[in-house]
Amino acid sequence: MNIHEMTEEECRAMLSRGNVVRLACALNNQPYIVPIHIDLEGDFLYGYATLGQKIEWMRQNALVCLESDELISHGQWASVIVSGRYEELPNTPEYAGERRIAERLFQRHPMWWEPASVPLPGDHPRRPIVFRVRIGRLTGRRASGAAGSPADVRWNRSETKTSWLTRVLRRVRGKWLAVAARRPGSGLERRSLAWGTPGPHQCINRIISRRMRTTTVSSRNWPRAIAVCSTAKR
Repeated sequence: MNIHEMTEEECRAMLSRGNVVRLACALNNQPYIVPIHIDLEGDFLYGYATLGQKIEWMRQNALVCLESDELISHGQWASVIVSGRYEELPNTPEYAGERRIAERLFQRHPMWWEPASVPLPGDHPRRPIVFRVRIGRLTGRRASGAAGSPADVRWNRSETKTSWLTRVLRRVRGKWLAVAARRPGSGLERRSLAWGTPGPHQCINRIISRRMRTTTVSSRNWPRAIAVCSTAKR
């Protein structure tokens, strides 16, 4: 196994590929860590949550740490650590530009408001919070086999495949949703940060559940799911 320091460019590329990281915050010498969804834009990581322990703690202590990792095997992995500062983006004119950036980033992901906005049984929906973390320090390490070894080749191929597939799916999904949202009566209205209507992917999930009697759509069912979603009405 060889372990290498990752460049800032490699760290940023990994944060762009992954959407789930672990967020660590602390208050009164007590650490707290929780998985969250994030999106990278410039020197900021944008996130969405509802009012709870992590938000309350970060309001009092804005210094946070985030960790992202990719694991292929015991000898093939990468880990990126971000040290930064929490910045809340309230729904006020002062932060309108930053919130537009956050919404644009969030809309790239299906049902981006979940699980943050899903209340526990018996709880009432909590107020949504949009925030970002200003990156202060960015470091990363990667482990792989010897250069040119089969293990190292598999790592590079996996990385390329993931990046290519992600770009293609985002492009296709974005074009399809743009067309579907313009159809009168389609019911595929776009959900915004205004905390209102259900978004297209939520409607798609309902359609799939009713028409295909399943909540899981495997790659074998994609053609059928796309056909169902493109012709069905809410």
